[in-house]
Amino acid sequence: MQNARSTEPVELASTGWKVTASEYADAYLSVLHEQVPATTWKSTPPGRMLEGIVIADAIITAPTPHELDSRCSQHGLLTPDFRSGTGAPHTWLRNPLLQSMRLQSLAPRLSLASRLTYRTASRRPCVPRRIWGAGQWPAHGWVPPTMWPDCAAQLGLGNREHAAAALSLALSKTGSDVPLRVIALDLGLPTWLADRIGAVLRRPGVDRLTAELDTLFTTLQEAPPPINYSDRVTYGRDKALIMSATETALTDSATTRPEPSCREGAAVALWTVFTGSHSSYCPWATSEITATLPPSVDASVFFTRAFDRLPHRSDEPMTWTPP
Repeated sequence: MQNARSTEPVELASTGWKVTASEYADAYLSVLHEQVPATTWKSTPPGRMLEGIVIADAIITAPTPHELDSRCSQHGLLTPDFRSGTGAPHTWLRNPLLQSMRLQSLAPRLSLASRLTYRTASRRPCVPRRIWGAGQWPAHGWVPPTMWPDCAAQLGLGNREHAAAALSLALSKTGSDVPLRVIALDLGLPTWLADRIGAVLRRPGVDRLTAELDTLFTTLQEAPPPINYSDRVTYGRDKALIMSATETALTDSATTRPEPSCREGAAVALWTVFTGSHSSYCPWATSEITATLPPSVDASVFFTRAFDRLPHRSDEPMTWTPP
């Protein structure tokens, strides 16, 4: 075991991470403690202590994440319990380094939702910390109900049915142990989509998908959107509010007075752009309504006038896409 007082960084073979000698020593002793509780070390036979030290060394010095997983399974150590209320591992939560190492080694066996929760594609996977307020999660308000078109195309799933909404759910789930159904409700999406997110987003290369989503999440962390999409979805549930803005905007933007039957379609079109969603998820639209503007309406003027009538900050744009 490394000298815990050393100032030289220690490289972990399985991850390539540089850690301090004290972090390394603490992780080493934590694996020993899981086998032989520290309170019993003085009374434990030397042979048993030596066995525990050898096993701890084998786990800490594992050459790859796969081998780390194999050695943990072989010795029954650092075993996660995903049946707990938060879905978080129990026994090694107190050591952040072990936590990150073990989550990385478990990634190939985890569901898509769990990979996103623990950010296994990030530089240092971790269990979500409950520092967010009630009903909040790290990406709360940052993500539209359906993924920005350019981002969806880059992720390779832009044309698949419900894929754009599933991608938004996945991005919102990143770093969060909030249930997907709760996130879906906040985004105004059907809860069944939360239950089938893995099937909708199934494609070769799940590692690449989670890595790309984690990169996008990091981008949003560094420069959050100037729009709170959660608020937009809440405002969008008020049909009277959207219809009022639609009526005013149609009057200002049409060269001839639109037929009353066109107003519902224009209202859904406004809702879609305002919330960043898809017309099929509009809570008050029917299947007979087509989200289109009448031919006599200037779209640019319509959306500008309508946005002026809807709740927003003075510096908030109607739409936004990540840089």
